Amino acid sequence: MEVKQPSVYYVMEEGSRTMMHPKLLKSKIESGQIDGETLVWADGMPKWVQIAEIPEFKEILPESDPTMSAAAAMRNEAKNIQQWYYLHPSTQAREGPFDSSIIQSLIAHGSITKTTLLWCEEMGETWSEAK
Repeated sequence: MEVKQPSVYYVMEEGSRTMMHPKLLKSKIESGQIDGETLVWADGMPKWVQIAEIPEFKEILPESDPTMSAAAAMRNEAKNIQQWYYLHPSTQAREGPFDSSIIQSLIAHGSITKTTLLWCEEMGETWSEAK
């Protein structure tokens, strides 16, 4: 499957979709901003597919290159770090994401108290007090 369209749509990390020229999309791959799991679609394609399924993009994906860029390596590592959120005690605004070391620091400095609600993806839909 080759993308011959002047524009390709892709799903960004936060879930929104944007249109981009394939050359720009390639530069995002090369800089490590997009990985092989990114969903793409262009006119004429029957459905959204992972970018790694399209040969012209797959060949430049860092995941298929053992000498992947530093940015791609850092992005892959960041995916494995558990991200935490908390509800600000006075405004109830969601704050985050933070890795666990930042949350521990906020607890140590009193910014997060034992009654502050915390959440990470592994908790499903349930927020819990810091305790």
